[in-house]
Amino acid sequence: DHDRSDRRTGIDMAVNYLQSLAPNAIIFTNGDNDTFPLWYAQEVEGIRTDVRVVNLSLLNTDWYIDQMKRRQYESAPVPFSMPEYKYRQGTRDLIVLSEDSIYTPLDKAMAWCLDDSKARDFGVKKYQTMPNYKLALNVSKENQEKFRAFVGPNDTLVNSMEFELLDDDGESPRQFITKAQMMVLDLILNNNWERPIYFAVTTGSEAYMGLEPYFQLEGLAYRLTPIYHTD
Repeated sequence: DHDRSDRRTGIDMAVNYLQSLAPNAIIFTNGDNDTFPLWYAQEVEGIRTDVRVVNLSLLNTDWYIDQMKRRQYESAPVPFSMPEYKYRQGTRDLIVLSEDSIYTPLDKAMAWCLDDSKARDFGVKKYQTMPNYKLALNVSKENQEKFRAFVGPNDTLVNSMEFELLDDDGESPRQFITKAQMMVLDLILNNNWERPIYFAVTTGSEAYMGLEPYFQLEGLAYRLTPIYHTD
């Protein structure tokens, strides 16, 4: 009754996802259906073991973050910079966002978030904070050059990626982010464009962190680029 040997949809989709990615890529997935088939393809069939699959649901746990910081197959450790005691369970499970009219550089926002003295007492308990929901990631000229060939006629290669962490309505400032979202920002900041970063198309807008204007569709995944797409 449970023989699935001839059911290829799951594994074919997984292979399509993995083959969409550039070498040594990192891809963010969210649910079971866009994660487990990729793990199977790598673990059992040895397909694209250079890719690191990062599940956003599990990224809220300290033990999974620990796993991501170790080498797996042909994939180097994920470039998280945060020491374990900063993301330990019960620590930074929720980060409260403040609001400012100008964009805060991502490196300064993350430094603020990791500063224990910036925690605020909200009555029930203390929560770590971040100074702004509006963030900017500076892009060096050297890293810009890596993407010049991808720039279309209506695109702009930027030296600062400005993005906003918004609620599901796409307009209201987000009040807080989760540990997983904090770790995504930490990874993007510390990756320094050395490894290609992708989001699976099935993760949903809540996982995209306001970065959609900088997404480039490649196969079944959105690649993060320093290119502002107007279309």
